[in-house]
Amino acid sequence: MDTLRIFSRIAAVIPGPNVASLLLALRQSLTAGIGLWWEHWVPVLFPGYLLAKSLSQVFRRHPALWMLWGFLTAPTIPAMVLLDRRPHPDWSSVRPILLWSNLFNPLMFPRPEEGLWLDGFLLVAAALLVPWPKSPSPPAEPGWMARRWILDAMNWMTVFGAAVVVGQTFVTAFPSPVNAWFDPWTAHWLVPHLHWTGIFWLAWGGGWVLGVPVWWRIRLQYGAQPAAQFAGLRVLQAGIATILWYVGGPLLKLF
Repeated sequence: MDTLRIFSRIAAVIPGPNVASLLLALRQSLTAGIGLWWEHWVPVLFPGYLLAKSLSQVFRRHPALWMLWGFLTAPTIPAMVLLDRRPHPDWSSVRPILLWSNLFNPLMFPRPEEGLWLDGFLLVAAALLVPWPKSPSPPAEPGWMARRWILDAMNWMTVFGAAVVVGQTFVTAFPSPVNAWFDPWTAHWLVPHLHWTGIFWLAWGGGWVLGVPVWWRIRLQYGAQPAAQFAGLRVLQAGIATILWYVGGPLLKLF
């Protein structure tokens, strides 16, 4: 923050566009993004990740484990954990898990009931697109490694923190509903009634910042065709969930 203050003072004496006001807006957006991450995301995702790790030792090979991962954290985490396994599972077993685990911790939403509804719509869409994963999920890591779990959780919190801060800059730079294409999370906290673009990108996997790394990892690991297939299935799932969101919207307002 001291560096930004110095640049703001320097920019104030530079002729041309109002650079100082832009830097001030940037500083405010970064501060808001860090506050949102620390106050609302970390208290939800950190214990959720540790709980998911603990339960993965109990339900080692059950496909529902990946749904639980998503419900306790966010879609990016179970997807990347699944793709990090050695040896790599075959694509036919990974594909349905990626759709069925595309869930969010409802406590990440300003109104948790909205998160529950979105998760329900995403599950309905997954059931319409791919069958329930029958093959056993890859085995969990052996033993209880709480120290490593805490380090992993801290690393994931850093990733999500960077996503919030980067997304906050897009929210500041672009008006609604354009900003929801880049960062549906921050826009969801700032806009009382999120535009359909924000719902769509949430349903796709959390926006560009959180969803694209999963697609890129699939492309590197399995090739271009599975990556295109994943993107297409996620688009269909997000589209169905968005339609269901607006069809069921009047019912949601009753709660």
